[in-house]
Amino acid sequence: MEITGVELFDLYGDGTLVIKTNVDTEDKSLRYTWYVSENRELFYKGKYQEKPFTAIQLKHQGTYTVKAFVMDGDKNKAEFLTKFRATKRTSPKLPQPIPQVTPSATRISGAFWQFSIDAALEKDAKIAWYVYQEDQPNPIAKLPYAREKETIYQFEKPGNYAVKVFIVQNGEKKSFLSSLFTVTL
Repeated sequence: MEITGVELFDLYGDGTLVIKTNVDTEDKSLRYTWYVSENRELFYKGKYQEKPFTAIQLKHQGTYTVKAFVMDGDKNKAEFLTKFRATKRTSPKLPQPIPQVTPSATRISGAFWQFSIDAALEKDAKIAWYVYQEDQPNPIAKLPYAREKETIYQFEKPGNYAVKVFIVQNGEKKSFLSSLFTVTL
């Protein structure tokens, strides 16, 4: 028994990934399962079943690793590793993932600083900012969620600071920390 290939396609363009495992022999005792991961994080682990196909729902556009397994009646196993790239072409209805961003802090004038990110986000994305002073575990300020990719903050005292941006998009939340910057008044 050997896996000859794994077919992967988005059935409706909405992230419904159909997985079909092909084997070199027909045998009613064969059982099939699949593991699916993104960025080395396993998010689907199937149970062995009689049918050589399944469908799962992807979270967003990106590259997914699919590991197919086949087991015969004697518990002999075979496996096959492949990838599926969910893109605007293959999965047009799937949202895009939150991209990696580096928050920046730019002095405008005096104690006023602008925090910003340069990222392609979806229209409904919300962004919040936390301001941290060096060696302080808790933020000194929490700016509420808004749709703008930039905001202005007025510092009250000099020191070394960092900002953390929180992005919420399509139910997914990620945060990114800036490097330290020095505020002088």
